[in-house]
Amino acid sequence: AIPVDQAIWTAMEFATVDYKKKWVLAEQLIAKIYKKVPVYMVLADGLHAVDMLKSLIDQGIRFEMRLHANRVVKDGDFKGQVKKHPKLKLNGKRPMRTIKAEWYGMNIHITAFRRVTKYGRVIITYQVSNYKSSVRQHVRAYEFRWNIEKFFRTAKQRLGLNDCQSRKKTLQENHLLNVFFAYAFLQYERKKNRLKNVESAIKSIKGSSFEDVRSQFARSAEIFGVA
Repeated sequence: AIPVDQAIWTAMEFATVDYKKKWVLAEQLIAKIYKKVPVYMVLADGLHAVDMLKSLIDQGIRFEMRLHANRVVKDGDFKGQVKKHPKLKLNGKRPMRTIKAEWYGMNIHITAFRRVTKYGRVIITYQVSNYKSSVRQHVRAYEFRWNIEKFFRTAKQRLGLNDCQSRKKTLQENHLLNVFFAYAFLQYERKKNRLKNVESAIKSIKGSSFEDVRSQFARSAEIFGVA
């Protein structure tokens, strides 16, 4: 998992005429990346917008996103909240199920998945997608999003993502992109040395000499480009 780009969101009271919603920024980032790298699938949490999903459908880009349980969908004679759909009731030993329904005029696939949290609590989550697949593949695809959460955890706790004090947008963006590069570099080291995680790569680099680290950065520059 390698972070490649970012966009800074500014609240409406500060942005005034230049204000953009988060989903608009996300859509612009996807379009920007898509020009250079084929996008196979977009994974996102529940902060998406209907317009963004329609845009992805029009572009033929697959998506797998979290769907709030209170969203109203239509399926045959049923029209109501996702959590009340009789076909999505997970009874017995069946932990997951996928159905096809209509939401804001879009034909979508909804997956319900029952899981146990690390605290032992049983919860049911819902996903929305625009492609046909097995229920297990839908669940597995969304699980890849966990890599994003791991990036934010490491970037905040170990790489100083929140530590830039500058008020200039350019410097803020440079700080973010340098954190991105550091994480990509660590992922490369983790993969090359077959380490368990990025934290192990950080520990390994701390034990290396200055010359070794400098040569490692030189090699990574050839892979990731000038940063």
